[in-house]
Amino acid sequence: MKETTTIALTVVAFLFLLSSWFRQDYMQDIDYRSDLMAIQLPTSTAQSASSSSLQQHQASNTILLYEDLALSGYAAEVWEGLLLLQSSLKKETPPMAVVEVGMHRAKQCLQAAKMGFEAHCIEPSPKSFQHIAFEVNNTASPDVQKRIHLYNVAAGSVESTVPFVTSGGTGDHVGKVDMWKMEKMDDAASDATFTTTRETVVHVPVKPLDTILQHGIPSNTIIHLLKVDTQGFEPQVFAGLNSMLSQHRIRYILTEFWPRGMDILDEADSSTKNRKCIGVTRVLQKLLDYEYRLYVLPAEAHPKAPAFRDVPRLQKERPMDNLMKYCQWYYELEDRYPSDEYKMGYWTDILALAPGVELPETLRQLPVYVR
Repeated sequence: MKETTTIALTVVAFLFLLSSWFRQDYMQDIDYRSDLMAIQLPTSTAQSASSSSLQQHQASNTILLYEDLALSGYAAEVWEGLLLLQSSLKKETPPMAVVEVGMHRAKQCLQAAKMGFEAHCIEPSPKSFQHIAFEVNNTASPDVQKRIHLYNVAAGSVESTVPFVTSGGTGDHVGKVDMWKMEKMDDAASDATFTTTRETVVHVPVKPLDTILQHGIPSNTIIHLLKVDTQGFEPQVFAGLNSMLSQHRIRYILTEFWPRGMDILDEADSSTKNRKCIGVTRVLQKLLDYEYRLYVLPAEAHPKAPAFRDVPRLQKERPMDNLMKYCQWYYELEDRYPSDEYKMGYWTDILALAPGVELPETLRQLPVYVR
């Protein structure tokens, strides 16, 4: 049995590396560098964190971002690695599900369903949702379609509606905000601005993620992976996720962490100079309070960011001993590389592991890509 498991894991690692090297979506305009491996804490150090030490760290708001930057793949690679790992192992008796919050395309939802997972995929953009539904209905086999569950809503804190800027592109987002300029506008100004471009402002329904998952996923189903990528709306998404976290029903959580985007959407502070880092308390600390372990992925930037080429080198400077300092590092990067045109800032992704869930060795073997 042990030999079988070892062989399975070896095959997964090989297949995953092979698929990463040849995946055209991520090889375009990307230079491969094998020398950019960041600092790691010894494995024994990371694994020795007990519940009492977690609580002690939480009280002082200090480290719980494990300095495991061997998680060098970006979010798409980590998503694929976790799916490949589970699908290669012996099927578990309970059914398995994955959840994607913020899609834009059907690619990852289809990928999960084709691997045998029940895929629950949430996309609030009306235009993107139409494209997603068309792709699922016209490219997936009947068996795959049965495993895909689509939700045309926004995941948030309470049932309501929110303004939503949509063009059907990757930048669709909640809130009347010009994300490129990082400017909030009043109702009249934002409507006038967006309706003169391809973007329009609509109102979309909001449901708490707990409600969506409890109604859509049977209680005997294991949620293997949750991915959240909502263009700065992550604090509201996690505000509606409590029951599932308290029960540790979700094994892995992969979420974008964009300080500038989260703060500009903060309803409590309309200032465009807001640097409160609300994502620390509402996302990172919340996950820690539910005893999830956090691992950081590479820092990222838009290609037009002045620090774009330097981010792979500078990310090694990110402080891991304090959550707020970790968040403020992304703002400090803006100060070090000022620009009159680029205002979107810098971001990363965080991988959270439920108590008792191990970090797969395959993720430590990801090739490193520098965009």
